[in-house]
Amino acid sequence: DLGENFGEGIDEIVDLEARYEIKSTLGQGGMGEVVLAQDKRLNRQVAIKRLKQELGGSRRAAQRFLTEAQSVAALNHFNIVQIYDYGRAADGPFIVMEYVGGGSLAEVLADGEPLELERVIELGSQLCEAIGVAHKARITHRDIKPANVLMTAEGVPKLTDFGLAKQETVDGMRTKADTALG
Repeated sequence: DLGENFGEGIDEIVDLEARYEIKSTLGQGGMGEVVLAQDKRLNRQVAIKRLKQELGGSRRAAQRFLTEAQSVAALNHFNIVQIYDYGRAADGPFIVMEYVGGGSLAEVLADGEPLELERVIELGSQLCEAIGVAHKARITHRDIKPANVLMTAEGVPKLTDFGLAKQETVDGMRTKADTALG
């Protein structure tokens, strides 16, 4: 039960379809799904991450979701997917974020063609800068992998999926040492 204090006072139920036109499913994971949507007010494409319906009422899942939203919203870097909004729909919490349409780094690597050394260094440098920004904000991603690096159409990498992030100001350092989460 989410109770009265869902998401630090966010108890308003938002009608997502009033503002966003859902276009398609971009991906599904263990905790939820990400859909492509058109923001009707701002006339731009966005990605909306939603918890699976069966997790929508779980306080723990909702808190992890809120931690992700707060972690990413605290960061401002070109190589980190930006958060636009966070709230609760009738079926559970959601995060509205920047849509990055070039696929993931995992998809780029899956074609079998090795990346040139210069390109690997360029991608690695950009991602290290993004990780450095997160670390300066005392946020540890804890699940960096090619599937969590989205690519723009121009080939710019953007770190995403901070769902396992540890933010010292949010989770109070409750994570156990030597526990694998990501």
